[in-house]
Amino acid sequence: QVKRQMYLAIGISGQAQHLYGIRDAKTVVAINKDAEANIMQNADYYIVGTWQEAIPAIRKALGK
Repeated sequence: QVKRQMYLAIGISGQAQHLYGIRDAKTVVAINKDAEANIMQNADYYIVGTWQEAIPAIRKALGK
């Protein structure tokens, strides 16, 4: 098992098996258009929206 520093979930709903697999990640960041998705409740940080909206905004904020 790999203990990740950060896990970035893009468009992942967060079924129980998936959440179990990422349980040791230090930080979980989720992007999902469904604010009620399981992954959102288990993320340290989340963005409600599509990846097409979120990724360009993140890149712009990071100056990329």
